[in-house]
Amino acid sequence: MAVVTEAGRHKVTRSGKQADVMLTVVAEAMAIEQVVPSEIGGSRLILLVVLRDGATLTPRLQDDIRRELALRGSAAHVPAVILAREDLPTTHSNKRSERAARDAVNRRPVANIGALRNPESLEGLDTAPELSLEAAATRGIGPSHDVSVD
Repeated sequence: MAVVTEAGRHKVTRSGKQADVMLTVVAEAMAIEQVVPSEIGGSRLILLVVLRDGATLTPRLQDDIRRELALRGSAAHVPAVILAREDLPTTHSNKRSERAARDAVNRRPVANIGALRNPESLEGLDTAPELSLEAAATRGIGPSHDVSVD
């Protein structure tokens, strides 16, 4: 997974080493864009993660994930929000559906919900407090996190 910023917008592309990007406690991850008019560029990067059994998404783990992404990529690869999920949206042919997750996060009707094997994986994405536009607007302009890569 690679994320590049193009004209102020995050664009997610795949590199063949998607599983290699995360730490060992992360079983799967999906990066998506959330439209946030108050953000510079009008959007922010959201990382949905499925953790391995027994792991918890603590603030320390979030910092470790951000640091790892900054080291392996750049500041453009570092998500504003990391959200733990039980599962990621997957089609009947076992392909991840970033579009379904992006639609849910942006509170749009999910266009391909009938193609999903697990539509329940989208539940709560539209109401997660971490993804609230109000919370994003009140945190102010500038980076949503401070990641040192010393």
